Amino acid sequence: MSSLLASFGCPGSEFHPVPWWAWNGRLTKEGMCRQLDKMLQQGIYEFFIFALYGLEHPVFLQESWFEYIGFTLAECRRRGMKVWIYDELNWPSGSAGGWAVKEHPEYRSWHLTSLTVDLQPGETYYLDAAVQVYAAFWKTGDGAVLAPMPSRENDVWRNTTGAAGTLMLVLKKTSSYCYLNCRGVVGAWGQRGQLDFLNRDAVKAWMGYIHEQYYERFRDEFGQTLKGFFFDEPQIHPYEEFSIPWTPSLPGLFQERYGYDLIPELPRIFVDLPGFARVRANYWRLVSELFGGNMQMMAEWCSKRGVALTGHMLAEEVSPNMRAAISLSGDLHVALRHIPIPGMDLLGFSTSFAIQEVYGRPIWYSDRGSRSLIITAKRTSSTARYSGAARVMCEAFGVRPTTADLAQQKVINDWLAALGISLINDNLLSYTNTDFRKRTGSVKFNQPWWSLYRLFTECSARLSRFAASGRLETGLAVLYPQTTQVAATPMGPGEPTPLAAHASAFNLTLDTLVRRHLDFEVLFEAMFFTGEATAADGVIVAPASRFHVVILPHVLYLDAEVASVLAAFAAAGGLLVAIDTVPQVIGGGELAGVAEVISSSHPDFKSRLADAVAAKLTPTYPEFFTFSSEIKITTCFSRLFSLFFLFL
Repeated sequence: MSSLLASFGCPGSEFHPVPWWAWNGRLTKEGMCRQLDKMLQQGIYEFFIFALYGLEHPVFLQESWFEYIGFTLAECRRRGMKVWIYDELNWPSGSAGGWAVKEHPEYRSWHLTSLTVDLQPGETYYLDAAVQVYAAFWKTGDGAVLAPMPSRENDVWRNTTGAAGTLMLVLKKTSSYCYLNCRGVVGAWGQRGQLDFLNRDAVKAWMGYIHEQYYERFRDEFGQTLKGFFFDEPQIHPYEEFSIPWTPSLPGLFQERYGYDLIPELPRIFVDLPGFARVRANYWRLVSELFGGNMQMMAEWCSKRGVALTGHMLAEEVSPNMRAAISLSGDLHVALRHIPIPGMDLLGFSTSFAIQEVYGRPIWYSDRGSRSLIITAKRTSSTARYSGAARVMCEAFGVRPTTADLAQQKVINDWLAALGISLINDNLLSYTNTDFRKRTGSVKFNQPWWSLYRLFTECSARLSRFAASGRLETGLAVLYPQTTQVAATPMGPGEPTPLAAHASAFNLTLDTLVRRHLDFEVLFEAMFFTGEATAADGVIVAPASRFHVVILPHVLYLDAEVASVLAAFAAAGGLLVAIDTVPQVIGGGELAGVAEVISSSHPDFKSRLADAVAAKLTPTYPEFFTFSSEIKITTCFSRLFSLFFLFL
């Protein structure tokens, strides 16, 4: 404890905020040195080099770019500063400014969509010859899916069965959107498409333009002045709402893993046909593991060369429509569990207690309610707990108007630290804010309060130092309902998304725990698959954790493997509390051993939930330490809600 208190007085430069230094104009070496000195004066000792729209010189990934990178490394080495590399032009990660897609079209991502057409006997459907049909099915009135198709000639589909039915086509599409990572700077040409992040060879090809180029030129700086890499929102596939990611190896891997052919089962991913829950759960689990394995490969590449890796995914909140979250990133825990510094994103002036309008309208996730932000932070910090990651990163303070102030940043930083975030990526410091570049938001070099910025960085460093110390002591876990979300979400156009009640109950549950000061961690279904979460003597045992109570927040479906462990946990005296409903086990039956079901619509829900779990939990009491007769610090090792309070 004495060492922790001492470090609170002098936390170390590594705990200070690490901003994006956005290269977004025509840079000069003199101007760069001036800004490096400004950073150092205000307590910024590390930063991410971020190629942002508006960049004129140097040209991204050309020789001038690497010349300026080398110059920056030399100047930072002289000043005792550290440099991180943002791994893309703009965002998302996965294009290398368009070069990887242009020179490796064989790795361009593609996806599947569905089309359904009702056909009466003898009726014909004419399909555009340019459309690529991956698979075709015929659904009869009783819901059976049959193959082969009744009749097809030259992309003309005719119902020759003598009975009405539905033609179901699964169509193949290649990614054709022009992302920001291919435009907005000198040297970009608007390359369309994205690389396939489910394909290991494709990810390696992309890394060849980014990571390998830096290592070839600056390997002596790796682990020295060059500290690590940052990835930003890599995507499993280019998102279209009613589509699913696909990669050539998927059918074979699916057959090998689950023992049945995926192709005839594809309609069950798009529409609610009998047996859909099993197919969707299996499909999305495999997709998530492929994506997570490629993220692990990237992390291992960095580790072998002595540098760190951090970053975050996209669509991190729980909402009534989970199509984007599922199809862009899969299981976020699986994607992040091997990252040395897992991260999250928090835009605007937002916490679970308030969301501010930006540019006259609410931030994009405000329709989900501010309480939906709790899972964004807790999922990331819980993942770090189980993986043993020493730090947890948040890209914070971005997408705020130029009227944003330091008081907002303090509120955001306090909330993040309380939820376990210990590395603040300050978004952002722009090289210039001329003309349209003002759109980048709160450009701090030009703010009237910049001369006082060190007050914030010193405060932030202490919060991060404390958040990185020790771990949350709690016996309470909330199961993240990944299987529920994928199984209950049909990906076909016009299909319902019956998750409004689920999202409301899930976010309300977490918000209740936060407001009632009931510390918890998020427990992930993937941990049961890997054997990281087991049941023993009425306790769920997980890395660095022992849980006596598990809350099931509106969980509709559970994998049989997860259900078996939870049932054994309950049978030996562990407490299972379900919100709204007892989960159905895929393959048959309800989950056994649920002690209590609490309705999220009950007017006294918060008290009932708190009372249900409190009896099984050991209270965490504050400890008091006196530094002098005048100043006392109260610290609660239940870090989630107590941080540090200074009073006279």
